[in-house]
Amino acid sequence: IVFISDLFYNNISTLEKKRRYREMAAKLEYDGSQESKEGIFAILDDWREKGHFNMFEAPRQLRSAFNMTKQQSYDIFSEWSENFGKK
Repeated sequence: IVFISDLFYNNISTLEKKRRYREMAAKLEYDGSQESKEGIFAILDDWREKGHFNMFEAPRQLRSAFNMTKQQSYDIFSEWSENFGKK
């Protein structure tokens, strides 16, 4: 599995990073299903492990990547946060 953050943070230009990031995210539509939610949880795990940004920034990153509403991004981030230590 190639994680979005691997693609996004390689040594390539910022514009190219953004283009590739959006291209990948477009293929990973959030539809509210358990499968898409688990995929987003995996991405959140990866973002946290890589430490590219403060995780409180994650809801905004989710909205940008997955065309979510503000409420959806906060809900999924909250659910991920609550379950993070239970893994």
